[in-house]
Amino acid sequence: MSDINGILNIGLSALRAAKTGVEVTAQNIANVDTPGYSQKEVVLGPKKGTEGPPYFFNGVEISEIKRAYDEELAREISAQQSRSSYWQTSEEYLARIEEIFSESDQSGLRSDLDLFWNAWQKLSTNPSGYGERQEVAAAGNRLSETLSSRSSDLQEIMANINRQVSRNMEEINQILQKIAELNRQISESIGGQVNEYKDRLDKLIEDLSEQINVNYWQEKNGQVTVSLNGHSLVEGNQAATLTSATDEQGHTVVQKKLTDGTLIDVTERINAGKVAGLLSLGNKIIPGYLEKLDKLAFGLSQKVNEQHQSGYGLDGSTGVNFFKPLDTSANAARNLALNPDIENNLNLIAASSSPEVPDNENAIKIADFQRNSAFEEGSQLLTANDYYASLYRTIGRDTQQAQAKSDQQRLIVNNLKDRRSMISDVALDEQLANLIKFQQTYNASAKIISTADQMMSTLLNLSI
Repeated sequence: MSDINGILNIGLSALRAAKTGVEVTAQNIANVDTPGYSQKEVVLGPKKGTEGPPYFFNGVEISEIKRAYDEELAREISAQQSRSSYWQTSEEYLARIEEIFSESDQSGLRSDLDLFWNAWQKLSTNPSGYGERQEVAAAGNRLSETLSSRSSDLQEIMANINRQVSRNMEEINQILQKIAELNRQISESIGGQVNEYKDRLDKLIEDLSEQINVNYWQEKNGQVTVSLNGHSLVEGNQAATLTSATDEQGHTVVQKKLTDGTLIDVTERINAGKVAGLLSLGNKIIPGYLEKLDKLAFGLSQKVNEQHQSGYGLDGSTGVNFFKPLDTSANAARNLALNPDIENNLNLIAASSSPEVPDNENAIKIADFQRNSAFEEGSQLLTANDYYASLYRTIGRDTQQAQAKSDQQRLIVNNLKDRRSMISDVALDEQLANLIKFQQTYNASAKIISTADQMMSTLLNLSI
């Protein structure tokens, strides 16, 4: 009788295993299009029986429900995703800047510089001409407005970057809170549900990696610890809070808020991800462009004003600035403007070097600034046009590098994700085959139970 009960138990264990197999297969099929879902597999093993003779068998047991998951591949995707997001962010903003500085035959800062020098050259051919003086004033106005516009555009992009960093901090904090909550749920869960939580954790960490570079590892209890180059972000069910602020130099900084309210600067710890790209642009790259633009505007203003003051207008005036004087190169491009006195009285334009006998010498000297090397670029001295051309080339070179790096990283990430898909994604053909296999196993298990039942009935009849 006990032997028949053993057969019955074996059948029941097989029935339960087949039923679980069908459930897991159904779950896989249901989540075939769910982002971040990893295919699950029922791992079976024989229940330990007794060694004989006589032999006693205990059937089958479910060892685990295993995720189709490669931990090292997931770490590599996380790291490469951070690098990819850094260059994609850089590419996006640098492309905007390149468009702002785009040049054509009729517009652009380079053509406005040429127009300015040419207007002075034209005035030198007719120093008292009203039309020529109008052209000089208009060219000066246009040049100052273009420089001011370029500076304002760059500063507006920097302001947008600051706002974007603040929004990114909100996204990051939400992700950290969700990871901490999933850690809590994992600590309270058992069985297959843990695998679902781990899938969601992987997706959250990948989303976090798009924002900043992170290190993470799984604890013995299944929870995930997340850090930022040594600074803890998630431990158990506790999540840190990140904030952004502006320091005394006007740079954007990222701070970690401790439980006592203390703020720790972690800006230097962030070296990849969208936030790193934004910080690099807003704190270094764009300020570098602005500095060059300001130096160009300040140098032009100083040189032209200095020469203009030494000349004489049609009314005998002297010592007049052509541009409104600037005290410093800081924000020079944004503040550059034509002297309103000249705008209201074109006779003040000092084309002559003599008050008694009007000539064109001063106009020629100002026009010749086009060929004067007065702007430092490393160990070189460049003309105003060449100095701007250097800035223009730098922007183009930075943009091309970002585009190339972005394309390269995008390819690397896509290849890694393709590899992950081959491991983790649900393969419908395989699942359909498993469904048939577990169905047949279920039927066969039921047959074992039916057979054991018949044997039991036969035995009972014999006893009667």
